[in-house]
Amino acid sequence: MKFLKIVVKTINRNTTLKMILVLLVLTVCLMVFLSVLGQEFSRISDVGTTLDVNYFYSARYAQSFFEQISPEAVNLYLYRFAVADTFFPICYSLFFSFLISHILKKKQPKSSRSQYLCLVPFVTVFFDYSENIFTIIAMRSLPDINMFLVRLLSISSSIKWVTFLSIILVLLWLIIKKQSETCETYQ
Repeated sequence: MKFLKIVVKTINRNTTLKMILVLLVLTVCLMVFLSVLGQEFSRISDVGTTLDVNYFYSARYAQSFFEQISPEAVNLYLYRFAVADTFFPICYSLFFSFLISHILKKKQPKSSRSQYLCLVPFVTVFFDYSENIFTIIAMRSLPDINMFLVRLLSISSSIKWVTFLSIILVLLWLIIKKQSETCETYQ
């Protein structure tokens, strides 16, 4: 718990509008770059998009993906997409974490437990990295397909999207709460 307090304090201390904007720009730039790589992947893959962008898919779908993927697409994913996708989760998690911290800073006392909400994006990063690692391992072991690994990949991907949705819900809740407090102040 002490470690989490230190992380939250560090985030709160470094949260500025300038930092949030820098992280937003980095996140958008990486998103655009990954989108371009994703389009190239779709063009050469024989399977369409990467698994990363699918919200929920079954282990059977992932197995079919790995059975059909072209060697060129595997190389593109392993040597370009996966490298860029290493930085993207860091950027978006820091952006969301700092944004949550910034919203909370204005109204919450420093001792409030809600300050820990800024850690939610890092849960998403854990599952995003798990998904990436499982994908890389699966691609490196082709043409063999380990169904246990494919199931882990499918589960981690689903949890990543659920936790990402939770970040959006936390932000919406904080914004609505802040708006209602602002309205009460003016009445």
